[in-house]
Amino acid sequence: MKRNPFKFAALNSFKILCTISVILLTCAIISAQTVATKKLGRVNLFAGVWETVSNQGNKYRITLQQDGKRVTGTYQPHNGTIDGEIDGAVLRFKWTQGD
Repeated sequence: MKRNPFKFAALNSFKILCTISVILLTCAIISAQTVATKKLGRVNLFAGVWETVSNQGNKYRITLQQDGKRVTGTYQPHNGTIDGEIDGAVLRFKWTQGD
């Protein structure tokens, strides 16, 4: 039985998006708690390196930089990029898969 390569690619991209969304949501929750408890002036809510493993055992590394409200970064594998803006404790972003 032949596999449909387009269906496989779409499913793979969806899994990557879900994984990235979970990581960024976790970052937002942790960061919001940090701000609420420490009441710091200017805080980098999302900057850092985040690593995770999907349900299928795929390992992902997300590296984020923050300059004010702007957040940019990359994720590996797939040479992806992330570009977004912080609104309160929420990061709204677009991601692009490189491979």
